[in-house]
Amino acid sequence: MNLIAPIKRGLSKADEHVAHYDNTHSFKRRRMIAAADTISTFQSPRNLGSRSIPVPANMTDILARADYVRAMLDKEAPQLQAYKTPHLQFSLDFQLVGSAMGLTEEELNACFNIIHSTSGDDYKASSIGWNPKQKKDEMRDHEMMYVLVRQGDVVGNTVKKVPAKEVTCAKGKTAVQPNALDQLVTTYADDDEDKPPTTADPNSLRPQLTSEAPSPTPRNTNTILGFISFMFTHDDPPHQDREVVYIYEVHLHENLRGRGLGSNLVEFVEKVARRFNISKTMLTVFMSNYKAKAVYKRLGYAKDECSPQARVMRSKTIKPDYVIMSKGLL
Repeated sequence: MNLIAPIKRGLSKADEHVAHYDNTHSFKRRRMIAAADTISTFQSPRNLGSRSIPVPANMTDILARADYVRAMLDKEAPQLQAYKTPHLQFSLDFQLVGSAMGLTEEELNACFNIIHSTSGDDYKASSIGWNPKQKKDEMRDHEMMYVLVRQGDVVGNTVKKVPAKEVTCAKGKTAVQPNALDQLVTTYADDDEDKPPTTADPNSLRPQLTSEAPSPTPRNTNTILGFISFMFTHDDPPHQDREVVYIYEVHLHENLRGRGLGSNLVEFVEKVARRFNISKTMLTVFMSNYKAKAVYKRLGYAKDECSPQARVMRSKTIKPDYVIMSKGLL
């Protein structure tokens, strides 16, 4: 699930048609996907299972808010860590970074590379375009929270190679029976029956029959495999006084997609919003990302009233590249 997230600062004149200004805030939110918010005072603690964690009285304190969300993640971690893929037998670790200022350059680059891998083509094909510097500036916003998904400890063998087998042939001789992949490689190394056999080395074809994409391995423990980022902010007019949590990005390594993990991360952010009595979450997604839109609809998201409409320009209609979706929580 790939979102395009609003950019909050540094717009040029050319960008003003997608920016919103109001009397309360000098700059509110850029209404676009860049691929995918002040909190009320609380007077009573919220119970997290067996322990009670007091809600910070001053929610302008980013660190105090982050500590509270971190406690929630610690509580939810066992459920999230139970997620495993049948073909990648390792655990997952979840780390909250309460402010983008807490990201190392290596972590920021890892998240950026995941965005580029999963959504770069969508950006480039849209009117938004792909601007690496602008994207990184947005990702560094000090109010942005991250939940990083890291590869944890390997459970058993991550990859089990099927060994070749010895079989008994006529006259007591033995021969090696290749495994299934070796047989497939050999088959593709042969030409048609009507032509002489090829002299190509079968091993040269092996990479074509196996995945070239970088995959998690036992050697990559602690590698960032995905993340969700979100921010506490305010809604758009006419509801600018309403507090919301805006989900900026949801990105996962290809081997972790389609198995419910992205939905679980979105639902965790929704729980965070509810803990702070915030009644709405919002996100932005490319119109071309049909799979993501279907997932968000299944999770209860619908087109928000502030989502841009198609514009009629003389003889043609210009449709927006993205849609802003929202979900009521309380």
